[in-house]
Amino acid sequence: MIARRDKGVGKYLHAVLIVFVFCFGLSSHACGVTSTATIRVDPGVVGGAVNRGVLGNNIIAYNPRYDANAFVSNKGDGIWDPVSKQPVAQFVTIAKRAGISFLRWPGGDESRILDWRLTVGPIGNRPRQQFGLPEFLTFCASVGAQPVITVATSVGNSASAADLVEYLNAPDNGSNPNGGVDWAAVRRADGHKAPWDVVWFEYGNEEFNTPRSVDDYVTNYLAYQTKMKGVDQKIKLGAVLDDSTNVDDGWSVTVLQRAGKQIDFAIVHPYIPKLNKAAVNKFHEQEVMLAAVSADADLIYRLGLYQDLIKRLTGRADLHLAVTEYNGHFVQQDPVPYRQTLVNALHNADFVRVFLNPEFKVLFANFWQFANDYWGMVVGDTSKREALVPQANFYVYELYNNYLGDELVKMDVSGPLFSFKGGMGLSSRIGTASARKSMGIQVLTKPWEQHLFKEGSQTQTGNIVSVDFKQGVNINYYHAYKVIDVEPDTFYKFSVLMRTKDLKGGKIGIAVEDMRGWNQMFHQPFNIIRSGTTPWSWATVEFKTLADAKKIRVMARLIGGAEPLSGHVEFGEVRVEKIKQSFGAVDAVVGTASRNANGDEVNLVLINKNLSDAVDTTIQIEGDYRVVKAETLTGPSPLATNLKPGLMTEQIKIVPLLTEQQKPGFFMVKIPASSVSGIKLKRI
Repeated sequence: MIARRDKGVGKYLHAVLIVFVFCFGLSSHACGVTSTATIRVDPGVVGGAVNRGVLGNNIIAYNPRYDANAFVSNKGDGIWDPVSKQPVAQFVTIAKRAGISFLRWPGGDESRILDWRLTVGPIGNRPRQQFGLPEFLTFCASVGAQPVITVATSVGNSASAADLVEYLNAPDNGSNPNGGVDWAAVRRADGHKAPWDVVWFEYGNEEFNTPRSVDDYVTNYLAYQTKMKGVDQKIKLGAVLDDSTNVDDGWSVTVLQRAGKQIDFAIVHPYIPKLNKAAVNKFHEQEVMLAAVSADADLIYRLGLYQDLIKRLTGRADLHLAVTEYNGHFVQQDPVPYRQTLVNALHNADFVRVFLNPEFKVLFANFWQFANDYWGMVVGDTSKREALVPQANFYVYELYNNYLGDELVKMDVSGPLFSFKGGMGLSSRIGTASARKSMGIQVLTKPWEQHLFKEGSQTQTGNIVSVDFKQGVNINYYHAYKVIDVEPDTFYKFSVLMRTKDLKGGKIGIAVEDMRGWNQMFHQPFNIIRSGTTPWSWATVEFKTLADAKKIRVMARLIGGAEPLSGHVEFGEVRVEKIKQSFGAVDAVVGTASRNANGDEVNLVLINKNLSDAVDTTIQIEGDYRVVKAETLTGPSPLATNLKPGLMTEQIKIVPLLTEQQKPGFFMVKIPASSVSGIKLKRI
């Protein structure tokens, strides 16, 4: 159902120039029902510099003992030729086509246990790690991308991290600034005498999802930063924030309170929406597609919260974010691998659009991930004479690379809307957007409800639940909870008073979910950071109910680790604040406008998130401009992929957008359904 948000045409719209999209050879999906939109571009109003750092990517690494065929650890997932000891030329070319500006390695969970010292030195000493640190850096240099290196948290220490900086950046003059091994000499033996001058490092990967305590993480971050900068003051070390919307306490709050004055940049991983194999049958494919193209409001909300937290807790205006991983979190294969579909490409195009906004202070952003494996935007093994097959996500970055100028300029869009009921970790997108308003706080006085708990003792005195965990037992604890009736499409902030004593082997806190349960909703925001001994303090979680929600519950929640679990925890008073705020319906047409430095060239990137309707779009640009090039990324359906290399032609590809123009500065374009389009204009 399409609604229309009419903002008026404006007194300076003098004419309409009709432009037709070339539909020959495309399906009815691209050329079917048509809606209308109006776009106004003013190249004279500059909104900031274009940050091409948001076109970054990830190169994964595996510990060789877990990499059975060594395709990753020896071939870099296909980008490295261990025989010639050179990057694979085809991958270098395609990375340049995507405009890859930053490359992160080793990304993902493996980075915690990958010891960089085992990835350098003579190949004979690392026969199952022939794609290591020097090979990654060589690939970066071939592409022209800045390297981002993840520092391991579960192997090595601050001294070995300082050795890493010495290997990368110290001059080969015998100075050996960190003592011990002369790592600059090792680098020279690896074929690179000059320093690599690497700037960007991050301490850990999604550490909030591990048993590690936030206090331990911050203490180690500060120690690592001091040692690494002792070798090279120019390096920047990022600190990990969590993916929650907790603004009163939690991982991100603690990191910023304790280290916010010192950290060089903050790291976030906004993987939304979330869908895994177990959940896939709970959501119709239409719901999944709508989720993919409705996530921008939640992303904007989260990025805004990070900025508010940084300002409030650090007082800094110079602390920026790095989005070192993101994607639509579709972890499944059937009915199609959603992560490789055209509709997920639209999702990622929309995220790049948001990252380009200077308001959110994004330093760089790294799509997860570049080549082969589960998420790769390019598929193929040249050592087997396979042709490289770009997936839908690749073409998003190629379009941005070709249709971004130097400076962002003003662009206003008025067009069709659609609704999304929410789910998969996303808020609903219904009706008109409204500002945040607290509707009051209540105390939940009823007793805690309890599940049978056999792995320890659980008692309740008054309104306090006391839990003792049996020493040595690792469990999934969720056994004490309270239920509340709720209104649909409403924010609720739960605050629970709790304390711990000698808690070892895990972290505990609270989580909130729809009463229908995890196995139905697959969404459970949490605040789980406490371990050791902590005084009575509040733990908070914010939760947005779905459009059909009736009840939600707050529960005590524990994340265990490999170590034996033991200790005592108490949960007391529970407060609930109801908050009204709506993100509003989804704008079907969004985009970015930019110009070159002197303004004689203007580029537009336009996204039509409508799954079935093309949009006749009237575009007015201030000045005498003509279209010189126009293309669109489209395919036979939103769920199409390019995962079948045997096809004669790719299903998803960039095709021309044929135009006719009667007057400079005025034109129309029929934007295909489920598409990303690039338009280049020149001033006459």
